[in-house]
Amino acid sequence: MPPKRAYDSRENSDGTSQGWQPGGRPKKLDDRVLMLIKNWATIDPYYKDMSRNALGEALITEIEKQGLAAPSHETMKSYISMYRNQPDSSEDLPWHTGLLEDNYSPEVISKIVAIQHLGKLSSQAVSVHQSRWISKLSSILEDIESLSEISWYYTMYEKLCYPNTPDMSPLDAALPDKEKFRQTFSRLVLGFDFSAYQKVFKQTSGAELAGFYVDLDGICLKDGNAFAVRQWLVNGELHKVIVKNMGPQENVITKFVKEKFINKRRSYPEYIVLKKPLALEITPAEWTEMQQKLKELA
Repeated sequence: MPPKRAYDSRENSDGTSQGWQPGGRPKKLDDRVLMLIKNWATIDPYYKDMSRNALGEALITEIEKQGLAAPSHETMKSYISMYRNQPDSSEDLPWHTGLLEDNYSPEVISKIVAIQHLGKLSSQAVSVHQSRWISKLSSILEDIESLSEISWYYTMYEKLCYPNTPDMSPLDAALPDKEKFRQTFSRLVLGFDFSAYQKVFKQTSGAELAGFYVDLDGICLKDGNAFAVRQWLVNGELHKVIVKNMGPQENVITKFVKEKFINKRRSYPEYIVLKKPLALEITPAEWTEMQQKLKELA
């Protein structure tokens, strides 16, 4: 017999209903399994329109292939329905002063309004969800622009992790250093599929993702080519990870000298540290490749 399902009227952290829960009290699945089910059922363009039966079989095969415990086929279909039937979150709507049920202090409200003004300049509204993070972080970050940016990152990460409760400790540890925070966030989001990041970016910013950028630390010269390198802190150790091949080293060096990223010299070492930050756009395929490299290091 298929598992019974009960409607749970409790709210999730983003204000949406828990909805139909497989078996009323579903067996706790590994967070990686839940994230995979959610992504394939609602985001991945190849799977999101697939029937529940076919998608359930594909998910079970993939989960077992990854060495994780998969639910039964019926339970899997219930989870697929649960994620597909979740309504859009009211937390993504723009915040306004009529929504004062959160009892924000006058100081917090003034900061939200100031950030709203910044948002008008960049066509990015403050959402109800982001307003909660502004409230939480307002005593740590005095600068309005920093508070606007970092509260947005927290909002993004929380939505990426949904329905799981995110561990914010890596981001907390990077505060209030904005540069260190950005690097930490970049590494954390590489744990998610590019399609998931695209969807959450649109929900959070109201705009399509133009591209994903990685801050480079240097370039590696090898076999006549120059490779973009980013250093990642993994398990307490700093590792140099190649991001992408930038082309013939002579062309890259000439360009980087001209743009003052490196100094001109007669000969160059195998690894060159950049004099100033450089954000490099990467493709979804390069995102996935970097994901794999970080998994191997972990």
